Amino acid sequence: MHPLQNGSQVDNRPARKPTQGTAGYFSESNEQGAPSYPGQDYFNDQIEEFENALAVMGIPFVPGDTDHLAKMFAAVKNTYPDYDATTVYSYGDVVRREINGVYKLFEWYSNVESLAGKDPADTANRRPGWSDTTKPFYWKPYTTKLAGETMAWDDDNLPEIMMVGAGQQVSALTYHTLAAAKPQWIDGVDPNLLNIPDRQGRFDRAADGTTWLAGQTHEDAIRNIEAEARVVVDSFDLLPTGAFEFSPLVRGTATSGSTDSIVDMRFDASLVVPTADENQPKGFIEWKGYAL
Repeated sequence: MHPLQNGSQVDNRPARKPTQGTAGYFSESNEQGAPSYPGQDYFNDQIEEFENALAVMGIPFVPGDTDHLAKMFAAVKNTYPDYDATTVYSYGDVVRREINGVYKLFEWYSNVESLAGKDPADTANRRPGWSDTTKPFYWKPYTTKLAGETMAWDDDNLPEIMMVGAGQQVSALTYHTLAAAKPQWIDGVDPNLLNIPDRQGRFDRAADGTTWLAGQTHEDAIRNIEAEARVVVDSFDLLPTGAFEFSPLVRGTATSGSTDSIVDMRFDASLVVPTADENQPKGFIEWKGYAL
């Protein structure tokens, strides 16, 4: 809705008139048998909605032009420009690239080279096809995740931006965003290497800033279980305490011709609960790693 400019307009918006009834729709024949009609407030609201939208997009209003909305839609569509093979891209530049009919966003990842002609559609220019440990790859999928942010993925088709935490050493030059975000991972002997923490087989625990510190690990453990079986020598009665329990009371009998009485007693938690080589709660297994 363009501002009125036919000589009948006023410079300042008139005061609003009182509204009547609930908001509704136009009709050619309302309850009074007459068609609905818009008033000054209806049209003025349309004008201000239009002007506010143009202001947000930074598009000036030009009387007589009829492409203001088209310019707004084009600006939204082209928030990120399409990849251009002749443009020299630098660290942080984001482009749109159509791959197999789908538009995807890519960010120039290299912080040591600014180049043209490195098509993000070519995996040789991205992490999947990169083998040079002396410099970063050129492009990575654009993401709003912070470098070093913890990620989880529940199948083997891992995202390109995810570095699995498997205790491996990688090039600090290639993965410069991780090296900058996590300087404590830089190897103490060779600063060109980055030691990725091993998150395999570990559950996450919230830090509290005192006992449990962020970035630390601890091994598995359980609270101590104590038990005692006291033997009454004369009667061979076993008096259990703690984790041992007998019902009814076990009484041993001396073997004929022997001065010793032997009572076998065994504690086996697997008889009543599931057991494994480590303590583990019920879990959902995922790959754990870090965003690039």
